[in-house]
Amino acid sequence: MKQKSVIFLLILTLIVFSKVLKSQDIAPQIWSNVGVAWNINEHFSWRNSVAYNVLLSDEYPWHEFTLTSTGVYKFKKYFEATLGVYTARTKQSLSLNSYEVRPFVGFRAFTNSEKRWLISNLT
Repeated sequence: MKQKSVIFLLILTLIVFSKVLKSQDIAPQIWSNVGVAWNINEHFSWRNSVAYNVLLSDEYPWHEFTLTSTGVYKFKKYFEATLGVYTARTKQSLSLNSYEVRPFVGFRAFTNSEKRWLISNLT
C-alpha cells in the first residue's frame, strides 16, 4: 500500500510540474561539463572541471564557459580541505559580457567513498 502511495505522489508531482513548464516560454538549453581528477598521493589530489552552457534563444542569447580548479588535502577518512578558483566568461548579449573569478576555500565532510552513493557537504 505504501509503494502505491509513493507512486501516486510521484505521478501527481510530475503532472503539476509539467503544467507549470507548459505555461512558461522556455528556450532550449545545452549544459555540458567534463571533470578530471588526479590523485597525487593518499592525501593530495587535484581536480579540474570545464563547462560550456548555452541558452538557445534569439531573444535572450546566453553563453557561459567555466573552468574550476581545486586542490584537495584529505586529512581524515571522511574530511578534506579544499582550495581552488572558479572562473567564468559569460556572454549575455551583443553588448553585455562578463568575466568572473571566485577563489574559494572550504572543508568537506563526506560518506565512505567506496560505497555506491557519495554524500558530501562543502562548507
